[in-house]
Amino acid sequence: MKRLRKMLAVTVMSITVISMSMLTVPFQVGAAAKAGDLIKMNGLSSVYSLGTDGKRYVFPNQSTYFSWYSDWSKVVTVSQSELESYPLGANVTVRPGTKLVKITTNPTVYAVEPGGVLRSIVSEANAIALYGKDWAKKVIDVPDGYFTNYKVGTALTAGVYPAGSLVKSATSADVYYFDGTNNRKFADEAAFVSNRFDFSNVVISAAAIVAGGIAIAANDTTLSDTTSGAGGTAGSGTGLTVALASDTAVSTNVIGGQAIANMVSFKLTAANDGAVTVKSIKLKRVGISSDSVLSSIYLYEGNTKLTDAGSLSSGYVTFSGTGLIIIPAGQTKTISVKADIAGVTGNVGLAINAASDVVTDGATIVGAFPVNGNQMSAMNASDLAKVAVGAVSGSGNVNAGTVNTTLWSAPLTITDKSVNFKYVSFRQLGSIASDSIQNLKLYVNGIQTGATSTINSSNRVVFDLTSAPVLLDTGNRTIELRGDIVKGSNSTFSFSLQVASDIELVDSNYGVNVTASSLPKTTGSATINSGNLVIAKDQTFSTTQVVKNASNVTLAKYTMKAYGEDMKITTLNAAVSFNGVVAVGDGVNNLSVFVNGEAKGTSQSALQTIAGTFATTTKTYGTTNLFTISAGQTVTVEVKGTLVMNSALTTATTITTNLAAVAGAYQGVTSFANTPVVSTSYGTSALTIVSTGLAILSKNNAFASVQTISSNVQKQKIGSFVFQAGSSEAVRATNVAVKLAVGTMGITDATNLYISETPTNVIGSPVATPSANNFPVDFTLQPGQTKTIDVFADVALVGDNSTLQVSDLAITARTVTTTLTVEPANIAGQTLTFVAGFVATPVSVSADAPSALVVGGSTGATAAVYKFVATNGAATLSSLKFKVYQNDGTTPEGTAINSLTIGSVTAPVVANGSDFVAFFDKTLNISVPVSTIGTSVTVTANYNTVGTNNVTTRTQSKLKLTDYRYQIGSSVPADVVSTPVSANTMLSVASKAVVDLGEYSSNNTVPASRVLSIGTQEVLRFKVVAQNGSVNFKQFAITPVFNGAGTIAVVGVYDLADLSTNLISAPVSLATSSTQYIIPLASDSLISTNRTYVVKVSVGTLGAVNTNNLTLSLTSVDTISTGTNWQWNDTTVGSYGNGYLLKNLPVNGYSFNY
Repeated sequence: MKRLRKMLAVTVMSITVISMSMLTVPFQVGAAAKAGDLIKMNGLSSVYSLGTDGKRYVFPNQSTYFSWYSDWSKVVTVSQSELESYPLGANVTVRPGTKLVKITTNPTVYAVEPGGVLRSIVSEANAIALYGKDWAKKVIDVPDGYFTNYKVGTALTAGVYPAGSLVKSATSADVYYFDGTNNRKFADEAAFVSNRFDFSNVVISAAAIVAGGIAIAANDTTLSDTTSGAGGTAGSGTGLTVALASDTAVSTNVIGGQAIANMVSFKLTAANDGAVTVKSIKLKRVGISSDSVLSSIYLYEGNTKLTDAGSLSSGYVTFSGTGLIIIPAGQTKTISVKADIAGVTGNVGLAINAASDVVTDGATIVGAFPVNGNQMSAMNASDLAKVAVGAVSGSGNVNAGTVNTTLWSAPLTITDKSVNFKYVSFRQLGSIASDSIQNLKLYVNGIQTGATSTINSSNRVVFDLTSAPVLLDTGNRTIELRGDIVKGSNSTFSFSLQVASDIELVDSNYGVNVTASSLPKTTGSATINSGNLVIAKDQTFSTTQVVKNASNVTLAKYTMKAYGEDMKITTLNAAVSFNGVVAVGDGVNNLSVFVNGEAKGTSQSALQTIAGTFATTTKTYGTTNLFTISAGQTVTVEVKGTLVMNSALTTATTITTNLAAVAGAYQGVTSFANTPVVSTSYGTSALTIVSTGLAILSKNNAFASVQTISSNVQKQKIGSFVFQAGSSEAVRATNVAVKLAVGTMGITDATNLYISETPTNVIGSPVATPSANNFPVDFTLQPGQTKTIDVFADVALVGDNSTLQVSDLAITARTVTTTLTVEPANIAGQTLTFVAGFVATPVSVSADAPSALVVGGSTGATAAVYKFVATNGAATLSSLKFKVYQNDGTTPEGTAINSLTIGSVTAPVVANGSDFVAFFDKTLNISVPVSTIGTSVTVTANYNTVGTNNVTTRTQSKLKLTDYRYQIGSSVPADVVSTPVSANTMLSVASKAVVDLGEYSSNNTVPASRVLSIGTQEVLRFKVVAQNGSVNFKQFAITPVFNGAGTIAVVGVYDLADLSTNLISAPVSLATSSTQYIIPLASDSLISTNRTYVVKVSVGTLGAVNTNNLTLSLTSVDTISTGTNWQWNDTTVGSYGNGYLLKNLPVNGYSFNY
């Protein structure tokens, strides 16, 4: 700033003021003017500034002109036709920070702020404090006629400079531009002069000046735009204005490993006469740095990512798209550029270098180019949090209708520091429609986080946790995407976390985004199986009785839900049966099928025609298209009818009505698949026929009549009943009386008796001892309405085979309108027999945790799944103990696995004598309800690193469950030493190979030519993919199947990238069909990412046309301990492993024919 100090010491340059009408200075004559030029026409004295909007703005007088310019040297003379082609804009106003103004008819003195805003200087004392004792020399008069060009704002605050002022302190040479909020420092004299500021306008502040905002290092068009206060609109007309955003990122440090660091923000403003579509933006790297500093670059609008990752090449990166950014007419969008920072150093920034670097749909680009962002200093921080994404798993092929299935799951290994999880975006890569999978939820360590999401129009599932981030401590944390498979039969899906910008993890110390490593993580393609129709009894239909001669009553009720695709119901049958004699003419009239309350088909009669026992009568509704259920929709189907029982000869006491379907009655609208395979009947409960219709009390068929359960349980349901109002009028209930039959147990063994609709929705007040068993209630049921009344009690520990029954339940009620006493028959409830509950020895669900190659260092990898079944009482598992062995199941193994995790609980693998044990000691809380299906418990393993001084490659590890602890109700916990239950064996490797037959697989359409011919030709192509690191590939096995052709030999194996180098040293003769042959490579083939191999064979002879064929398939019969048909390793050892567990083997090739 020495030069600034020197300039401030120079006497203010004097300017000769000449009347605008007497200008005689020789002006330049040149080509067509451009935005920002000063122009005039030959023969006229008026001078204009040509705005970026294509309009000309006139200087009303010399004092206004000289507030912006020091002389006339920049004025360009244009032709009359050109001048007239520029429409008039408005009058230029005095430049802020240069002069004070007033009008001749009013003594008030104003300071001018940007936009032509006038601020009263308040008082002479304030003027002296701001501008010194000679402040009056800064005042100029504005003619009254031009005063309307300005806008009068509020008065200045005493002691505060107006926006636009140039200020410095008396003790420093630094000069600042005050923008109304911040004192923006000029970097040097060049920055000051480039914005056409004059040092004579710098004022000296008595107060200390604190720098703020963005430093001024170059020309800033927002400061030097002559038309800024003249009412001009940037970019008006058919154009797009590009400018640096005022809130662009300030210069700061960025850290190697930081993700989506905010680099720069640009404002894009569309013309008033139409929207502008940006098709391409090219950014230039600026600063002393290399392209490698920014590993990935993205465009954002707010928190929405507009582009996939771009990479710098020779200092530039280009983003393109037909509708990359659309700016509505007259509006402005702020586009931010964010980048992932590599672990290198340097000063780096990004810029739009020229107007040609922005491509639109035809709009003219205007702006002060280059538009440079601030430069960031790249640095390294050894203790920045690190996040590695582990192996991913998905659902695999899934049936339509599967609910809350895991679509994407992977562990995050977090080291050095905890991180705040703020955002994640999964991309869906399959063929499904966006609504095929619904109720998408994000889970962190098994707990739902954030709101339920959907697949958006960009095929992404986004969870924005910014308002409530989830703190992830160091260690292993699993994130899952779950959803409901609603539709999409025969279509595919796959979910991917692709790049670092797809997940926002913020270091808890540095406050910067951390780059998640080991991306992308993409699940395998999964297929939604053909659609199906699920039919079930409607659980809301609790009616147990029906009144004789009742009209249009519901006899059966079902729910139907279509999964995977729309399902067409072509026909339905309704079958009616009575349990006894029905007189001729009695039965059911107007038997109808209703779907969501609407009748389908024609009503029919099911009346007795021959005296005697009523034979089941079936009626058919519809022939080709009764109704269609949309995929994901649930409908209610009712069978209704009028019960006709007029004859005294009719003695039947129950009626049963079932829906039924003939084979193929349901058809998938997309797949045309017909179900069911065989005729199917959907059973319901019989309804008791009663003669009175005021009210009905019955046992609830949904609660089993005879049950065997465990005792010593609080709030045990001991009975369930249904109270139903008749069809004529409403019924009001006022009391429920309960009697118990306790059998061999004592009356005091059942305490805290209460009645309820649910365990928590208590009706009346609980009774401490069952001897006082009246429950005052007050509820009203409308005609036909039902209420379920459950009876609960705390059951003490009693002897085996003790019984308990609600022997009698009575309800006191009256009709609402006629006030008649309602006396439904008292009824006995269900019988409960108490025996000891238990959890059986679990079984290993090997299909859910198959043997696999596991990369050392992986976390959250499924090592075993065990199924537990509870009998006679719901149980809670609190402890599980596992031992780790090699494949033989007897040799302890203590190196491969570091720890095991169940849910969110982790237990280390530690030495225990000669064994290695992981013990979840009373740390679990796993519910096992009573069912024959059981509860599956997934055990994941966190593996140690494989390699030198670590775990030896191909180390075997197998889990055995040896002990478990559970509790049923309030009983004493049971500790069980189990017969060891083995899981499958896993092999630890540093990296693994995956075999992919690719375009020559039997289900692909390439190669285009599959004609077998004599001579040498390519018949097989396969890819070996290295995952999680490099692999060495040495040998593979093939099995040929051929007919007709003779003298066949593998004569060449080539790298697709080098078809001139044969990788085998000698041909391998294929003498016998269906026999495996070994193909050794001449030397190791080191694969860092993937390599495609091309296999060529020679065919010596062919038989007659249409009798020859040849297929080469990749096969392996290697086991964990034997076989060397394939040879590969993970580069940590010199020896080779075999083909055991190589993914995708065996796989069939394509048939070549002649």
